[in-house]
Amino acid sequence: MEFKDVTDGFRGVQNWYTDAQGELRFGWGVWRETDVAYWQNGNGEWKNMAEQDWFKYYSFFGLNDAGDKMYVYAPTDLGTQGVFLLDIATGEIAEEVFSHSEVNVDRLPRNPDNDQIVAVGYTTDLPEYKYLNRKWAGLHRAMKKALAGYNIEIIDFDHEVGRYLLFAYNEKQSGLYFQYDRKAKKLVQVAEEHPNMPEELMAPTRRLDIAVSDGSSIPAYLTLPINQEAKKLPTVVLVHGGPYARDDASWDYWAQFLASRGYAVLKPNFRGSDGYGRTYMAAGYNQWGGVMQRDVADATKYLIDEGIADKNRICIAGASYGGYAAMMGLIQYPELYQCGITVNGAVNLPRLKQTDSQFWGRQDWLDSIGLEGQDLEDVSPAHLVKQINRPALVMASKDDTRLRIVDSENFYSRLKGHNPDSEYVEIKDGGHSMDTANARLTKLKAMESFLAKHIGSD
Repeated sequence: MEFKDVTDGFRGVQNWYTDAQGELRFGWGVWRETDVAYWQNGNGEWKNMAEQDWFKYYSFFGLNDAGDKMYVYAPTDLGTQGVFLLDIATGEIAEEVFSHSEVNVDRLPRNPDNDQIVAVGYTTDLPEYKYLNRKWAGLHRAMKKALAGYNIEIIDFDHEVGRYLLFAYNEKQSGLYFQYDRKAKKLVQVAEEHPNMPEELMAPTRRLDIAVSDGSSIPAYLTLPINQEAKKLPTVVLVHGGPYARDDASWDYWAQFLASRGYAVLKPNFRGSDGYGRTYMAAGYNQWGGVMQRDVADATKYLIDEGIADKNRICIAGASYGGYAAMMGLIQYPELYQCGITVNGAVNLPRLKQTDSQFWGRQDWLDSIGLEGQDLEDVSPAHLVKQINRPALVMASKDDTRLRIVDSENFYSRLKGHNPDSEYVEIKDGGHSMDTANARLTKLKAMESFLAKHIGSD
């Protein structure tokens, strides 16, 4: 294999992009916590893009075929984030590619042959796609018709041979893989993401729009046990991580497991969640233990008021930021929750901010941690541990490289002295996201036992 130098002298650039002819046109990265970006025009001149005003506000996704325009992620008039084509030379938006009135664009599938963008992805209740190429769009419509009831993604293909690999999913099915032979007009299932999990045994998930205490509303997703009336059920409020992430109606092993054990599962997209525009996400900025926590509590109260949740049998749980929210729920709203579960939780905010500032945290992220007007210790579970008087299950992975296990260990050692019903489970592998089967099985077994003790389903 032969290699050749294409360019050098661009310190901090970690990502390079070419046009459709294979010419190097754009590179970006970070150097000493400062964004760097360079673009080569048609005359072979390199321009510093980090000095342009547009670069401060738009996120880059890819180049057009000619390399003179780029796909950028930018705000729409409706407040969501859409995809636009930007004229690089002028820094002006040339055209809108796609936007949605309620949610952000969140994915841009590419052609594996030339890395060009072929579709725009967004998530309402389930992930959806708008294909930019007419032939791709036609194929996508035909496959959705053939596989009625499923959302479809084209994940690989060979145009010349006429074969396509499709991924089909819905709220009860995590994923089925199909091969479509265009020439033979034949569609065959080739694999299943989670075999031996019949759709008819999976619990339904539906969206709720929940009014919160300041008069606004938040979206949430409710998974209910099958063949049970939605009335005074033992309930787990499952808070997502991030906090700049979001939940949707997609099949979720954690929620499905809990529902199979008789629990209603509520997943609230509190303000601060991603996906609903900058204003919605920014409302959670520097609101750890503030607006974000109140929205989760308001969503819990909604289930009680609607008669869905048994007010005496509710547990709050989550991983990473969700683990933080679970412990803060026990501290700030002990009347709502009978127990809490934290998995690789961000329980020590001063430590989180310190380590992130040393290794990878950007300044806007660092500034967002904590609660405006309060010291970090005022909203840090590790510093408020004596206020936790409900049973807590603390789980942590030995190989978590995002949040060190020692923080969970220290948190539990301070908790158990005055809270003997609390438990600690060390997980040997799985990392921060519990990626291994062994880690997930350990987590689910521990949760099953803990929940049965404290809010047990009938």
